Amino acid sequence: MRERARVLACHPARAAWRTISAPVDGALVLMGKVAGAETHCGTWLAEDGGLILHTDEPHGVALDPPLELAQSRRWRLNYLIPAEEKPHEREDEGGDDPGHDRPDAPGPDRRA
Repeated sequence: MRERARVLACHPARAAWRTISAPVDGALVLMGKVAGAETHCGTWLAEDGGLILHTDEPHGVALDPPLELAQSRRWRLNYLIPAEEKPHEREDEGGDDPGHDRPDAPGPDRRA
C-alpha cells in the first residue's frame, strides 16, 4: 500500500494534473484515508448526481456514490483534471450534440 501511495503522489505524470475543488465529468478521483497518500483511484461520472467508477477486489468493477466511499471506507476524495484544462471546458464540449464542432450544423443555438 505504501508503494502505491508513493507512486500516485510522486510519479512524474502527476505534474500533468491539478486538483479541483468540485468534480467534473471525467475527472480523476484519488481516494485514501490520508490526503496526499491516496492508494486508490477512479473516474468521476456526472450521471445520477455523481458516481465514481473504480475497480476493487473482490468486487471487480464498481460504481459508487462519493458519499458511500467517504463514509463507509473513510476515504478522502481528491479530484484532478489535466493541468492545462479548465474545469468548465468539459461542460462546454457540446455534450451529445454530434454537430457541436461544425458551425453549419443545426443545434440549440443555430438556425437550420
